[in-house]
Amino acid sequence: MVGMMRRINFVTRFMTGLFLLASTSLSFGVPSVSAGLAFHEALARVSREGRAVLVARRSAAMAHEDVGRARSPLLPQVSANAGRQHYVYQPASVLGGSKIFTAQKDFNFAGLGVYQTLYDFGASGSGLKAARVGEEAVSDEIRRVQNQAALEFIGAYFDLLETDRLVAVARDTVSSLASHLKDVTILWREGVSMKNDLLTVRVKFSAARQNLVALKNVRLAGLTRIKALLALDDKTPLLLDDPEIAQMQPSLKEAQAMAAANRPELQLLEKAARASEFREEAARSGDKPVLFANGGYNYAQNRYQARDDNWALSLGVRFNIFDGGLTKAETAREKAQHEQILEQRRKATDDIRSEVEKAYRDLDTATSQISASRTAIRQAEENLRVNRVRYKEGAGTSTEVLDALTLLSGTKTDLWKSVYERKRARARLLYTMGRDIGEEYIK
Repeated sequence: MVGMMRRINFVTRFMTGLFLLASTSLSFGVPSVSAGLAFHEALARVSREGRAVLVARRSAAMAHEDVGRARSPLLPQVSANAGRQHYVYQPASVLGGSKIFTAQKDFNFAGLGVYQTLYDFGASGSGLKAARVGEEAVSDEIRRVQNQAALEFIGAYFDLLETDRLVAVARDTVSSLASHLKDVTILWREGVSMKNDLLTVRVKFSAARQNLVALKNVRLAGLTRIKALLALDDKTPLLLDDPEIAQMQPSLKEAQAMAAANRPELQLLEKAARASEFREEAARSGDKPVLFANGGYNYAQNRYQARDDNWALSLGVRFNIFDGGLTKAETAREKAQHEQILEQRRKATDDIRSEVEKAYRDLDTATSQISASRTAIRQAEENLRVNRVRYKEGAGTSTEVLDALTLLSGTKTDLWKSVYERKRARARLLYTMGRDIGEEYIK
């Protein structure tokens, strides 16, 4: 009795200590362990901060600088120079048999020059328009990369959830086979069942366990893939919830019309065609005259001249008489590229229509398979129950029970594959329609 009281006191003091420790930790603000990264948070991270998205955003800065570079010919070009000049022979002129010096042998000089293109038949202006169109296209490219990254993440995420379900099915199969193995072993020991039945069940049981191990490894690989997409370390927890979105199911024609209006790939090609037109205009102006103004200030130390400095201003026209066929070749190239882009857009339109139809049919097929699989599961469960009863009563065989178990496992596997294929197909349909996948799942 005394020993029991001591143990009770020890347990009481131990629990009190744990309570005080927890209270102390809370009172001093010890941070709690994060619950993990939920699906919506992970999707937002991938579509806004994923590596592919960050790479695409770098192109925005480059496109902005391309606009500045294309604008530069329209602005004044200012140059300055300074230095010291040294002649081996002092400059001089001969006048009436006498030598007259015109400059010092050593002197300092400085100058400032300004050059401005006044008119070049739209060459510079067309180049600027092409650069601006290219800058506008960057937003379409970023949107395309964001949607692609979101689709890849959603596919990997649903693959992982599907694997979790298949692991559960595999566990149930192993458990059912273990139970059946126990029954067969008992009957074999009693001489009712044949050893061949026992060996067959053992082989099936071993294969089921190996399948379970393989599925667990597939799950680990899937989790690693998701963390790589998120750029997470192995210590960061990930909450695996099963997201659902509103089942928007437009008609096939409506989906294809949305894709034609919203797909960033088509908008990119449209802008590329416009930029190509502007570049063709710029190339065509290569053999046209250029009207320019040039001015500046020059200073040079020279005690032999009335002034050391001077201002100058000139207007002029520069002609490109012969450039070796460069203008003609560049114009023809830009024209050919423009036609190529238009052809690419027509092909992309046809490909996108096919993508939309495939995603639409995949979604419809997966939905039909889910309904059929649920019916098949009910029938397979009843079939297993009947065969187990018949086997225990000696009216059935072990092979019939194994076949029923295999059938039930297969129908459950088909169900979960169809469920997650429908989820993936819905995401693919949204992607092919040009919808923002991140917003669809996050809102």
